[in-house]
Amino acid sequence: MSVGNICSRNLITVDADDAVSVAEQRMEECRVGCLVIVNNNQRPLGMLTDRDLAFRCAQSCNPSRMKVWEVMKPLPQCVGEEASIDEALKLMRGGPYRRLPVVNRNGRAVGLLSVDDILTFVSNEIGEISRLLQQESPEAVGHRASC
Repeated sequence: MSVGNICSRNLITVDADDAVSVAEQRMEECRVGCLVIVNNNQRPLGMLTDRDLAFRCAQSCNPSRMKVWEVMKPLPQCVGEEASIDEALKLMRGGPYRRLPVVNRNGRAVGLLSVDDILTFVSNEIGEISRLLQQESPEAVGHRASC
């Protein structure tokens, strides 16, 4: 299974030159805790999380004057949409990152992969395996063979 199949394709972005207040408003409107900062070609330049805003802007930030590039985490680690989940997990563990921008072959941001996306996928797969095992249990098949 590739990362592109399980990531969120509803990518919320802002420009690096936007005011922090614009980023805060976008997060609130879209009910997300993370934005991907992109350039004009939709290539990731950075990431901005609600945690970044809380810690980096808490003391002296004027959200209407400070720019996103001043508080974002620059040059995020990205993962290709064709990458395996295992590859993405290795990048996340090595970071450590909870989220990775997903890029297409041209390097353009097309999604965001989170630890939650991976956990949801794994949980669904375990559920499918459990259903299969229940269907194949001796009780379900009616004791096909006599012991």
